[in-house]
Amino acid sequence: TSLRLCPFKYTVYHCSTSTVMSWTVAAVLWGDEGQSATMTCEHTKGATYFQMYWYRQLPGETMQQIVLTRPSVPPQYWSDFSEDKFPAKKDNFSTGSLTVEKLLPADSGVYFCARWSYTLEKKSS
Repeated sequence: TSLRLCPFKYTVYHCSTSTVMSWTVAAVLWGDEGQSATMTCEHTKGATYFQMYWYRQLPGETMQQIVLTRPSVPPQYWSDFSEDKFPAKKDNFSTGSLTVEKLLPADSGVYFCARWSYTLEKKSS
């Protein structure tokens, strides 16, 4: 059985194609049942956008958060998602990847990556 995974670009700030120039991501990814499939997301927004979230939306369902990735920090998984099934990498501030291991028909859906800017400001007293 051949499965279709659709990774799309997504930004938490602008859910539109207006940000397409800052993202590089495959439009459609196919994989065979039992094999693995890897999606890569890359942005050009700068080093403050070092956090990358991955989401999945199955047909007829709402989007679910899979994992938060940051460079040099272990991935943080949500709810029913595990590193065994969804290993994720974030080697630098601009590029990340998500793999779906041991593909099943239930894995078919739309996969989103989102970048997030995070800065700390020191307040003077």
